[in-house]
Amino acid sequence: MCNAGRISTHAFVIMPNHIHVLLTLGKDEKQESFQRDFLKFTAQQMIKRIVLLGDEKELETYHSTQADRVYQIWERRPKWKNVSNQLILEQKKQYIHENPLQEHWKLADQPEDYYWSSASFYLKNNQNFNFLSYL
Repeated sequence: MCNAGRISTHAFVIMPNHIHVLLTLGKDEKQESFQRDFLKFTAQQMIKRIVLLGDEKELETYHSTQADRVYQIWERRPKWKNVSNQLILEQKKQYIHENPLQEHWKLADQPEDYYWSSASFYLKNNQNFNFLSYL
């Protein structure tokens, strides 16, 4: 997720149907351009992966009715919230890390047990994801 100073990624979780990312934009980075590039790149990578796996049925679930694209991976207007202070940053990080534990997900018993999350980076000093930087 980090690209040559464009951002610093502090926390993330990849869920079955959405993601949460807590990041800081680089000095010269604009929210609109970063968000556009991130969504485009990740959508292209997901489509390539689905095609590589030969999963036509899965690919069809992303077929778009919009004239400007064949597939729609991300929502047209994803949520983006600016965080103004350290207390709110910590609250957002905790929410992100506890997301897999929610009753309707039950993907892990403890935040650090869910692999696709930065929780183990903070709670166990796990270095599985080399793009993370502490808050």
